Amino acid sequence: QQSRERPALREPQIVFVETHGRLLKKGGADLKKSQADWRVTCFADEQAALDEIERKGLTLVLANLGPDHQGCERFLRTVRDRAPMAIRMALVPDLRDGKCVPALEYAHQCLAEQMGAEQIEEAVGRGLAMWSRVAANENLAGFLSDLHTLPTPPALYFDIRDELASPNGSMHRVAEHIARDPALTAKILKVVNSGLYGLPRSVSDLHHAIVLLGAETLMALVLAARLFAQLPLPGLKLDSLWVHCTMVAALAKEIAAEEGGDQKAMSASAVAGLLHDIGGLVFLANAPQRYFPLVRQAVGDESVLLEKEHALFGLGHPELGAYLLELWGLPDGIVEAVSVHHDLRWDALDDVALPCKAVFGAEWLIQKAAHLGEAEPTDSVVKPHPEVPEDMLGGWLRAFERVAKRGLVTKG
Repeated sequence: QQSRERPALREPQIVFVETHGRLLKKGGADLKKSQADWRVTCFADEQAALDEIERKGLTLVLANLGPDHQGCERFLRTVRDRAPMAIRMALVPDLRDGKCVPALEYAHQCLAEQMGAEQIEEAVGRGLAMWSRVAANENLAGFLSDLHTLPTPPALYFDIRDELASPNGSMHRVAEHIARDPALTAKILKVVNSGLYGLPRSVSDLHHAIVLLGAETLMALVLAARLFAQLPLPGLKLDSLWVHCTMVAALAKEIAAEEGGDQKAMSASAVAGLLHDIGGLVFLANAPQRYFPLVRQAVGDESVLLEKEHALFGLGHPELGAYLLELWGLPDGIVEAVSVHHDLRWDALDDVALPCKAVFGAEWLIQKAAHLGEAEPTDSVVKPHPEVPEDMLGGWLRAFERVAKRGLVTKG
């Protein structure tokens, strides 16, 4: 088995393996021209690729084995054994249709075979950036090398992203894509009507609902819904975790507004709030027997949970969730807000991006309210807490009050 000392590689070693088609062969040639410091080698044979990995090491592998789903799984598992720290990606031929194959367990990311060369280059670039960060974090490297399940964006995510990116894209066609998924449609309508937007009447039209959500929040909702749907773990109340995430999203958005943020900052705060705990879902998917007891012992106190995560795994759910979102290509501001939502200094809050501050504040306020069993935004929720700057506290409480009046903050 190959050692984990591959961070010593002086330049990225990228291996493309393609047994069907010529997409990666052409993409590899393009990458060699556009990225002179990337060492890209293309193979039409899996064993030849593995031999190359043995000789030179590996930073990232991208495999296109066509419809051979099991063969691709075996190949990536062997790559994991020989180069544990390498980023493993796979092209999946039917990612966009209603009969898509199950996600590959040993792939860090599954990509749609239909994506263009520019999108492949972007995905590889994100993978290399993640590899660089992993190489500097021994605990994260060890955990990622042992992952058996890393959620990948659903087919619908790519459809919506491409539609929104198209010069001729429209929310009407986005609504048509979403309407194919009744469960997601119901969740979107539930979120819009939950009080998040303080609407005077209910919304039953899907197109109207996604316009109200906005593109970024809609994309985050698609990702979050997929993550929660992938984990039907016995004894775990995912509904409670979903409610918590939507509460943090709603309050983070209001805190951003209270702090004078524009629509972009408010949207990023809501998205980061919705996705802030996905690292916990990755822990649950990969180490349920070790992680579930931590969740029970923490009894809803995320600061306690974070301490136990570091003691057992050497890293916490904010860091793990941020790496996943970075791999998926979410904006840096959202990734950073997820990464630091438990880890900011009170005396430095004015020096961080607003979404980071908003999600941190929302999580802190909701944790304090839950600890005291409060549903109303009274001073007892946060006082006495001398670490909170007084000039900041009033605005946060006003945001808390607006959210609470809409029924978005609940006891415990």
